[in-house]
Amino acid sequence: MTVRTRTLLLVVVVVLALGGAGGYGVWAFARYQDESRAAPGVPVASKAEPGSEIIFRNTASGQGRGMVATVPAAAPQGPRMLTDQACDRVYAAGDRRICLRTKLGIENSTEELVFTPDWQQLRSRTLAGLPSRTRLSADGRLASSTVFVSGHAYSGGFSTATEISATGGDSFGNLETFAVTVDGVTLTPQERNVWGVTFARDGDTFYATIGSADRNWLVRGSLRARTLTAI
Repeated sequence: MTVRTRTLLLVVVVVLALGGAGGYGVWAFARYQDESRAAPGVPVASKAEPGSEIIFRNTASGQGRGMVATVPAAAPQGPRMLTDQACDRVYAAGDRRICLRTKLGIENSTEELVFTPDWQQLRSRTLAGLPSRTRLSADGRLASSTVFVSGHAYSGGFSTATEISATGGDSFGNLETFAVTVDGVTLTPQERNVWGVTFARDGDTFYATIGSADRNWLVRGSLRARTLTAI
């Protein structure tokens, strides 16, 4: 077989492969469009019921998939009310709602949005990475958001970035920049991952998990002191 023949065969194979990939992409997009236009796969309410509610991301098939939904806390199996907000992670506390939404691009990122209880947007900012977890303090005044900056799960080679911010103000920055103390000894700066933030009620204290050098610790954090202390 001559070089010219091998080259022509290679070109044919590449063209066929690209054509197949393109055809699959068109088919997958058309299928997604059909599914998103289909009737919701669960009963849907026309309005929210008064009283306490459960807020979650709707994963039922059909219209509204991926949107934030609510059901009455007293009747979680009942019809769900769909909002017009698409979120990959969502959390509610006090008079605030927080949403993490994937923004696909050359460099994927996360949009963090803060809302009122009736889903009026108060704030939006961009975080570098893909959505992992978000939480609010009980009064809704503090928010924590974690994104994956490499890897997509809590296993082998993952890396996270976690920030705490005031829902009505500035960020306290990446928790990896806080001073870390284990058994009275300050850890020297190195690769760290912080995740799983839970807030206390004093507006300063929080708890999280930190991983470094193949070890994990539960830590107590202080926003004012900018410290993480193993407990």
